[in-house]
This record gives sequence, C-alpha cells and structure tokens, in this order.
Amino acid sequence: MTGGPVIVATATQPERHACEGSLVANGDAIGPVFVQTGVGLQHPEDLLAGALRLGPAGLVSAGTAGALDPNLTPGAVLLPERIRCRTGEVIDTDPQWRARVHAALTPHLPVNTGELLEVNRIVRQPAEKIILHAQTSSTGMDMESAALGRIAVRIGVPFLIMRVVMDTAADRIPAAALAGIAANGDIDRIALCADLLRHPGDLPALLLLLRRFRQAASALRRACHLAGRQLLRPE
Repeated sequence: MTGGPVIVATATQPERHACEGSLVANGDAIGPVFVQTGVGLQHPEDLLAGALRLGPAGLVSAGTAGALDPNLTPGAVLLPERIRCRTGEVIDTDPQWRARVHAALTPHLPVNTGELLEVNRIVRQPAEKIILHAQTSSTGMDMESAALGRIAVRIGVPFLIMRVVMDTAADRIPAAALAGIAANGDIDRIALCADLLRHPGDLPALLLLLRRFRQAASALRRACHLAGRQLLRPE
C-alpha cells in the first residue's frame, strides 16, 4: 500500500465526466486521478503509465456495464466480489474496501455484488446475454475491468469495481451506438448520425439506450457522491 492517489479508470468520456463531477476529496483524503481508457482497453499499461508512476493507493474500474441477470434494472450498482476473465481466471476485488463502499451505498441505491464477466466485444443481442448468463451465472459484463484488475494484482494495490447497469438483459444495442464511440472513448456524434442515416430503423433502440444511459449516469454520479470518501480510501 502506498500513500498515493486512487486511480479511477473509466472507458468513455461521459462516464469520466459523471465521476469527475461527483468524486472529490474531502478531509485528509488525496484527490483521485481519472483515466479514460477507451472501450476495450487494448493497451492498459500504456494508457495508465503516467498514473502508475504516481504510486497509486488503489485502482477503481468505474462506469457502466451491461446486465446479464434479467432482474437487474438500469441504474443498479454493480459492486462485484470478483470478475471472471475470458481465460477462466478469476480476479477478486478487495473485500474490506468493497464492504465499506457497499455500506455507504446500500441505504440509498440498489447494489449487486455478483460476479462480473469479461467480454471482448459489446454484446448487442438479448439472446446472447441469455446464453452468457446461463453459461456463467455472472450478473453483468464489461470489457475493461479484467485488464485493470490484472494491473492491480501485478503492482500489488487494492482493486475495486463500481459499475452501474446501463443496458438490461432484454435490451438490444443498435449498431449506431457502437459507431458513436471513438477508440479513445470520446463521443463521435458525426459517426453516430452517419450510421443512423444508413440504418434508420435503429432509431427507437437508440433512443431507448439514450434513456438507459441517462439513468445509469445519474446513478453513477450519485454513487460517486455517496461513496466518495470510502472510494478514495482503500485502507
């Protein structure tokens, strides 16, 4: 354990903005370092190199996730005990850190501590989500947390995942939504609109996903605000 800052890693620009606006240091806590990784986190060591040189006290994977459990609704907080990697490896999150954050959130927000699953692409179709849930019993999925967890294990710092459900197990993700996210996690509105012009039938699903994201972003801001002090103090 070091006396450095906590690294808060998010995949996209809107997720980072949600966390930055609500997660601030209070008292003697050191302010966090925010890192926007992009979707999929292809080169985690390179992206986090500068932050890692600060001697971080802990690493948090924050942002949104897709639901696999059909009972999860948009805005539910995922605070998993572990993440299952595509290789079958399991990476545990820090139990004491997780317990303190859980205690700060549960009086105010729905929290699920079930296993998270690493996926190598955005799972768009409900039928695929049903299959993954049946095969793994994982409650949700994302593309970045496992890579971040491996870094935390390698450098010997506590690791925590705090994700908020965006798309439910029954939601279809339209292609335009994928086109609208640049490689670095920024929003590419021109690409989104161009794809939507090619596939106008995706508009209803895209509008639903936008509503889902607004719910998730609101819950993520609230979760960061409620758990702020605990998130910034891994010990």
